[in-house]
Amino acid sequence: MHNDSDQTSKLLTPAVPNPRKEVKKINKPRVFADFHNADRKGRVRLNCAGTMADIKRQKIVLQDGQSLILYSEELEVTGIVHYSEEEKLWTAVIDWNAIQEVEPIVSKITPTSVT
Repeated sequence: MHNDSDQTSKLLTPAVPNPRKEVKKINKPRVFADFHNADRKGRVRLNCAGTMADIKRQKIVLQDGQSLILYSEELEVTGIVHYSEEEKLWTAVIDWNAIQEVEPIVSKITPTSVT
């Protein structure tokens, strides 16, 4: 038989986040994407200059099934990398309904006046 106070205690105890899940999110590469550059299947092409620069800077080697965070200015979404044999380039499958607005990343450098 369960004690009511034990059940209440379990309900009021905050859940501890799964550290493995958090690490996966943190370690997922964040790559620029032009959401207007999609193929006829709705996959975002990973071939624009900003995307290529992020991939090169982070030394990412794209692989089928790889998970990335795709961003563009104030939007981001998780994408799964897929090589398009048809177009001979890398794409990312995204859920267009899952695109989220995010706060823009602003430099924390404070300008100083030169006198």
